[in-house]
Amino acid sequence: VMMASIHGPSEAKLQNMLIDKAYVNAHFRPKAGVPSVDDRANESFIRNTIASCIMSNLYPRTEISVIVQELQNSGGVRFFFSY
Repeated sequence: VMMASIHGPSEAKLQNMLIDKAYVNAHFRPKAGVPSVDDRANESFIRNTIASCIMSNLYPRTEISVIVQELQNSGGVRFFFSY
């Protein structure tokens, strides 16, 4: 079970600012503990998926943040992100 929130578009930090489109920032929060290397791979998957779904060229110089929090893991989370 996951809970997701999307914030933005909002003003991007200077290091993340893209002149022609919005910067998509993704965070994956595990149920417990600190994020692992696999969780960073999940963030990359989320970022790429969301970036391909939105028209980021409509929001230049902005940031769209996606936060996914794992609430319960019955083994399906790793299977889902392995595709």
